[in-house]
Amino acid sequence: MTLVERFKLFVDAVAAQFKAQEAEIIAIKTAANGGKKEYREVYVPRGSIKFHEGNSNNKWITIPFDVPFSERPMVNVVLDIQDPTIRISYVGNITTEGFDIGINYAPSLNGLWYQAWIVDK
Repeated sequence: MTLVERFKLFVDAVAAQFKAQEAEIIAIKTAANGGKKEYREVYVPRGSIKFHEGNSNNKWITIPFDVPFSERPMVNVVLDIQDPTIRISYVGNITTEGFDIGINYAPSLNGLWYQAWIVDK
């Protein structure tokens, strides 16, 4: 066996060991996140929400993620509304870049909390 062949075997062995350690680190990080590969909890205040000009009632309002996800996440949204009247809200169009919300009376919206995550498969 030549010196070059021995060196290649050595490099391959080191690379395999690094991959094994990387997989172990990812597994530990995933376990620490409760089985979630990516996870974020964010409060978005009203001033950061881009409403439509005029009336934003019953229209999609886009909420972008600060940093895109690697794949389409699951999203849980809670609207910050302090209003004695019942308000209807809905979430849709979830992508790696963000999601849309709708509310039947947008002036009541003070902000929103969201959780977004990707489950490690």
